[in-house]
Amino acid sequence: MPDVELPVVEFPHIGEYFHLPTGHIPPGQLMNAETINGVENPFFGIAPGELKKLPEVNGLENPFFEGNPEHWEIPDLPEDS
Repeated sequence: MPDVELPVVEFPHIGEYFHLPTGHIPPGQLMNAETINGVENPFFGIAPGELKKLPEVNGLENPFFEGNPEHWEIPDLPEDS
């Protein structure tokens, strides 16, 4: 498995929802994978700008919510050339 940087701040409910140990889902996978561990991903397909504004997604605490001082950062998208 390639090295992946995981956030220091963990959200244990996210791992529980996907039946994985805490800290095993990188932010990029949470944003871009339609399913994780065979479970439909409610974060998939939400635009980054909107994702930053939602405190919850389908009843799950949103780790990307900017209102949480310990939120995960959404990587900047490359600008079109």
